[in-house]
Order: sequence, then C-alpha cells, then structure tokens
Amino acid sequence: LIAFKRILNDDLNLINSYNPLESDTYNKPDHVIDVSGHILGLALSPDHRYLYCNIRSWPPGTRITDPLTPPPIAREAELRCYDVCTFHQVGIPLYGHIGHRSTDECFYIHPSVSQQLLSSGSDSGIGVIFHRRYQCLLGKIFHDSVINCVAFNPINEQLLVSVSDDYTIKIWRSRSYYQSLDATCYKNLSQ
Repeated sequence: LIAFKRILNDDLNLINSYNPLESDTYNKPDHVIDVSGHILGLALSPDHRYLYCNIRSWPPGTRITDPLTPPPIAREAELRCYDVCTFHQVGIPLYGHIGHRSTDECFYIHPSVSQQLLSSGSDSGIGVIFHRRYQCLLGKIFHDSVINCVAFNPINEQLLVSVSDDYTIKIWRSRSYYQSLDATCYKNLSQ
C-alpha cells in the first residue's frame, strides 16, 4: 500500500501546539493505493507530479491475512508510475530488472528519475535506463552483485551513479556526454 497525506502550512503550525499522534487528522491517510505487491523502492519525479515505484507483485487475488507471513512474490520487478494528483497509474509497468531472491527476502532497489530518464538497479546486478515519455529501454549498466541504488545528477541527466553490494560505486556517462568531454580535453591540451 502507498498512503498519501496532505499536510498544509497551517497544519505544520498545529503540530507544534499539541501531539499529532493523538489526532485522527494526522493518523489517517487522505488516499491509499493498493499496489498488490512488495514495494522495493520509490522515487519522485523532479516536478513532484509522478511517483515511481519498484514492485515485485503478488499473485492475482492475494489477500494478506498475516503480515508476518507474506505471499510469494514475482521474480521480475516492475517499475510503475503513479500520478500523485489523480492517484492513478500512468502508462504501462516497465520491466527489465530481475529479482533473484526468494519470496521471503528481497533487497531495496531504489529508482531514480530525471527530466527525461528513469533508472533502476536489480538483484541480478544489471541496471536499466528507460526513456520516461516513450517508455523504452535505452541501456543497461552492470555490477557484479545487487545494484541497490541509482541516482541521476540533478543538473546533468547524462551522468548516473550506481551503488552495489559488490562494494563499488560507479559513475556512468552517456556516449554523447563522454564524446563532448573528450573533445574538450583535446581542445584544452592543444592550447
């Protein structure tokens, strides 16, 4: 489940005046989305309009009766997008990152969102980069173990950082960005 609660500036002033945990105003969400699966990670788009969720789904029709005994989850992770204004899913889920762990354990796999791109790691050590608008796979990044987190540079989306359980942090550059750096280096060396 993903729960949403809007807190306005006036509400923040009230928080200081009494214990918000005693109030239903703060304890009950305004809206809930049932994603029918295990949430691995979340990322908000730069304009704060879309919430991207890495999810390993449960079998259709699953009902949770005991939170301590979760149902089996899908092997393949989905990257879903939700509009936080309408609370509806947008587009189709994106696939390409695999979860290899059993149904009773999974890693947190945090996606990253830039203006045009979307990226996620995976249990398999293969990360993916998608185009947000066209929802197509643009490329893959590789580690020797689980890629837990990826992050686009907030100023230049052609730079991506990935962090893995293989004890490495890698910085990835697009070909066009790399070529522009290469040209700049040679130009500076010739002067």
